[in-house]
Amino acid sequence: MVRTVFRGFAAFTAALFLVGASSRPAQAADDPSITTLEKKLDVLVGAITDVLKGKKVNKIEIGDVSCPTKKDDPHGSGLQREITIRLERKTVVVEAKASYKLHIEYGYQKKAGSTIEEVYIQTWLLRDGAPDEKFPKIDRISSDDMRDKFRLCSHGVSLEPDGTKESRDSQWQEAQAKPKVHLSGDYKTRVSSTAESSYYVELLAGPQNSDPAKFLERKAGVENGTALALIDKDEEYRIRIGNNSKFEAACRVYIDGLDMFDLSGDRQPNGDPMYRHILVPAGKQVIVPGWHRSAKGTVNWNAFVVTEFGKGVASRVNPKGPIGTIKVVFAESYDPNSEATKGRSASMETGRGRDLEGKQDVMIRKIENPRDCVVIHYTRGIEPKK
Repeated sequence: MVRTVFRGFAAFTAALFLVGASSRPAQAADDPSITTLEKKLDVLVGAITDVLKGKKVNKIEIGDVSCPTKKDDPHGSGLQREITIRLERKTVVVEAKASYKLHIEYGYQKKAGSTIEEVYIQTWLLRDGAPDEKFPKIDRISSDDMRDKFRLCSHGVSLEPDGTKESRDSQWQEAQAKPKVHLSGDYKTRVSSTAESSYYVELLAGPQNSDPAKFLERKAGVENGTALALIDKDEEYRIRIGNNSKFEAACRVYIDGLDMFDLSGDRQPNGDPMYRHILVPAGKQVIVPGWHRSAKGTVNWNAFVVTEFGKGVASRVNPKGPIGTIKVVFAESYDPNSEATKGRSASMETGRGRDLEGKQDVMIRKIENPRDCVVIHYTRGIEPKK
């Protein structure tokens, strides 16, 4: 699969891993980068569409989006967007107010007779004024694919890369139930999932539209096992990602539950974003300057800027859950054509600010299963507990 590399900000080298042009997007199910839950979402939305067609309805409102097991979970907005996009591809109009509401619940459950935990999504329809109206059952979908669990996880986690499925899942469950975080650096600006982790994330912030070379690392604090960083309204921020391991890392970045490539103009024929990952070389740092716009031309990014609730990017989907979260998921990656890696197998509310430039190149990579995740909640005016 073809991937892209970004090179250039602040003397750092960053790489954008593109979900590529050579992966025959018309046959997206064959793309190994597509997760189990993403495939099942297409089936789920097809079932929802069939019910609506039976009612001769083509307009719908997104109702409640909730995670009963984690009341403060910030990932509902991203899931809401993914379902909305799939509905609109099937010519279902999603409006702020409609007579039919689609309610979405997601969370975690143990597989029957197993210790493995799954991510699940359940949807159901209601019609205003007719709470007892019965609709055909829309089945719950679930996945024990670790990529899906990292996509929706709420706290930092570090997994042993060569562990069994059971041992890795046990580590994941423990990290979510008893969240921990590690701060390092002279001013406690670097956030890692654990003290032993080879990966870290830092936020650099400054006044909106000011010289990014003068942005400073933002000190973090810890509250209830979660990292908190203060970023004021109308401040811009950038995300510095560090990789102290001996291997290249492919990273997915989520802002307020949304993928940083969700606004990108570079699309596959089926409408999905062309790119999904940032490549971070072994022993290096990269800076993510903002929301991705395009790998072509000169205007490639829009800055991350903190704005009031209702004016951020996540609010475009009218989010039903909390926002204000930055998450970076790490996985090892490698060049399948390199002599050194041949034969290796692969498992596989922020606003939109000023225009930014940056050169980007194309690379080919394979990605292992995710192994680490860093989560930072950003807030205003509240000093985090030490």
